[in-house]
Amino acid sequence: MERRAADLLELYGLSEREALVLLFIVKRGSSSAGEIAKALQLRRVEAYKLVKKLAEANLIHASPGKPLTYRSQPLESFITSITEVQTQKLKGMEMAKEELITLSRNLPRNHSKASDQQ
Repeated sequence: MERRAADLLELYGLSEREALVLLFIVKRGSSSAGEIAKALQLRRVEAYKLVKKLAEANLIHASPGKPLTYRSQPLESFITSITEVQTQKLKGMEMAKEELITLSRNLPRNHSKASDQQ
C-alpha cells in the first residue's frame, strides 16, 4: 500500500525518495531528518536535502527545536494544492499552445545550404 502511494505521489512530480520521505512523515506525524535517514536507510545528508526540498515546496514544515522536526499537513490538503497548481499550469500551456502555433506559422522559412547542395 505504501509503495502504491509513493508511485501515485510520483505522478504529482515528487521523486521516489521524496515520496517515501513524505509518506514517512505523514505516517509518523513528525520526524527529524536523522530519524528519517535511519528508518528509510538513507545517508543523513540525503535526508536533509530531501526534507529541505519538501519544505521549499510547502509539503512539510520544520518545527523549531533541537533537532529540527518536520511535520506535514494532511495528505488530502497538499494533494489538492498540487492538483490546483498543475491545473493552472496546464491551462497556461493550453493558452500558450494556440499562440505558439500561430507564431510558428508566421516564422520566416530559412532553407539551409545543406539542402541546396543536394
